[in-house]
Amino acid sequence: MSKYIIDDIVEEFFDEDSVEQDIHQHPVSWSLALLCVLPPLVLVLLPDGDFSSLGPLENVVVLIMETLLDFQFLIAPILCFALAYRRHVAPAVLVAMGSSAILLASGIFMEVSYDAWHRAPTALAALIPFIVVLRKKRSQLNPGRSRQTWATLMAVSILMFATATLVPAVTAEFDETYGWASLGLVVLVVGWAWPRGRHLVEEIADDIVDAAT
Repeated sequence: MSKYIIDDIVEEFFDEDSVEQDIHQHPVSWSLALLCVLPPLVLVLLPDGDFSSLGPLENVVVLIMETLLDFQFLIAPILCFALAYRRHVAPAVLVAMGSSAILLASGIFMEVSYDAWHRAPTALAALIPFIVVLRKKRSQLNPGRSRQTWATLMAVSILMFATATLVPAVTAEFDETYGWASLGLVVLVVGWAWPRGRHLVEEIADDIVDAAT
């Protein structure tokens, strides 16, 4: 059920006319958001892609893609926080959604964080900017449906981000039971940051666990 709810919310929030208007108003923010998300996304979708058509720029472009992919779990939370701080909430949620999808699809977090002991603390630290952004929604958006929609997308992104980072980190250090228990902790924190959406967040978290187990 939550899957269809999220589909409707994404379609509503990223309405073509409203996005086009927001891009005209905040071109730099949208450029930074797309730069953060698109290059690593291309690399995830085309891991064996041939970029030779770029000629002498091939090595530079691939290096940028790989760097953004490797450090996506650090770059995205910081950029999302910075954009939301400036009240550029649409590109901010795009970064949150895109980065969580990239990390889930690539599993890169476990590859680049070699030392098991600091994986979980790093994952927790990376979640903090997202949580703060969600908690501060009242200062970023006026009351109404747009705030509710935006908060839903942010909450889902946080759960996905945690599933791609914190859960595997805790699982590797302890076991799968503790790994999914850590997602429960994230659900409680997200519920604190967005009390009205607590039931929806719990439902989505259950769907994530069911799909993965």
